[in-house]
Amino acid sequence: MKSHTRIFLFCTLIFLSGGKLLSKNLPLPLSALGNEEQTNDSTKYPQGKSRGTLEHIIRQIQDAVNGGDVRLFSGHFAKQIFVSLGENENGYFSANQATLVLQDYFSSKRNVKFNFSTSDLNSETPYATGGGTYFLRGTIRHFQIYISFVFADGRWVITQFNVY
Repeated sequence: MKSHTRIFLFCTLIFLSGGKLLSKNLPLPLSALGNEEQTNDSTKYPQGKSRGTLEHIIRQIQDAVNGGDVRLFSGHFAKQIFVSLGENENGYFSANQATLVLQDYFSSKRNVKFNFSTSDLNSETPYATGGGTYFLRGTIRHFQIYISFVFADGRWVITQFNVY
């Protein structure tokens, strides 16, 4: 089974369970962000590769999704990024194309409320996922976001941005 299929199934299970599948044994919940005692583990990473940098990027993404402005974090996109917007749009895009696709997607949503809830920032390919709601044509809709990172060219970059 391809890794993005497993990720999709995992995110779907979490979403359908209302987050009840999450436990203490899963990766760091993002509610711990900002607590320097918990996040200061720079001895595990080379210079510039700390978890604190990832947490900052994740906060930027969360704020940008809630504000509807993808450009606030698009500078963290890899040169090529996989974007999946459910059945609407899937594929590899340049950073500029991904910015346009995601900006168009989120600009049509009203009153977006999104929060990252689960992450693993200690692996070779860190990720974060969370859920939210928005209004579209008078109806409340639920969505899930999954993002993954790699360390390339001396910085963390987003290589995958999926919306379910």
